Amino acid sequence: MGFQSKSRTVPYAVSIVLDEVKRMTSQEPADGEMNTSKRGFIDRFPRNFVTKAQVANTFAQDEFTGRYARDPQYWKNFRSRIEAVGKEDVLRVAKKYLLLNELVILVVGQKEEILLGHPSHPVRLAELAGGRLTELPLRDPMTMKPMRSPKPAAISLDRPSFALNCETCCRCNATAFPTAPALASTFAHLGHPLVPLRI
Repeated sequence: MGFQSKSRTVPYAVSIVLDEVKRMTSQEPADGEMNTSKRGFIDRFPRNFVTKAQVANTFAQDEFTGRYARDPQYWKNFRSRIEAVGKEDVLRVAKKYLLLNELVILVVGQKEEILLGHPSHPVRLAELAGGRLTELPLRDPMTMKPMRSPKPAAISLDRPSFALNCETCCRCNATAFPTAPALASTFAHLGHPLVPLRI
């Protein structure tokens, strides 16, 4: 999942995403949603094999991940398997994998503006995070050892979460990430004063 928002509306946007995750784990998708999603997967299927490089990359990934060894007919059966997915399957998988207590969210933007929130949407990140906030130092992406930071950030989301704040960016992006090291290594190349946080 990923989205962009103005700094002041980040808390509101995050609350919408969390509400949607809750909905996805509590009720089956509508018929229209199912049809649109399935058609998207099926109609995009040929794009995996447009060029020789894409074909080579697709099969190399299959070999690397062991998918070919587990299921040599994976691509042959791909479209029929997607077509066979039912609404109850989507709900079952959502309940298994969309766990709010394990959600990781990355926020990049202007800390003061983000924490301030928007007057038309009275939602605060502190509320979404249960009021708990712990700053972590910026970590070296190669060693993951703490680095000294002249200006630490302080924004957070749900538990257990990690966040990065960039004082020099003009807008905020939020994306799900599985771990703090993934967060730090992904954004270290930007050259901005990024500081990861754990809630």
